[in-house]
Amino acid sequence: MSSVVSVEVTRSERGSRLAALREQLAAEAHQGPTFAEQALSLEDFAFGADGPLAKPSRKPNASNRKPKWLKAQPTQGANYERLRES
Repeated sequence: MSSVVSVEVTRSERGSRLAALREQLAAEAHQGPTFAEQALSLEDFAFGADGPLAKPSRKPNASNRKPKWLKAQPTQGANYERLRES
């Protein structure tokens, strides 16, 4: 059950690939600014720190509340009462 697989290996010249990449870069340089050069920086969206800073509310909002089943239950039981009195 041995099957012979022929593999054809082709070699490319590193110099030709490098030259092609250099030509592509030169062509892209003549096309104008790239996306990265046009991208906005964080400073474009930065807000001034001179505005009044509002303190966050200390009350938990509705999305931050714990469900009833997750809240801690008061301790109870004979063992707890016995150890508490000691």
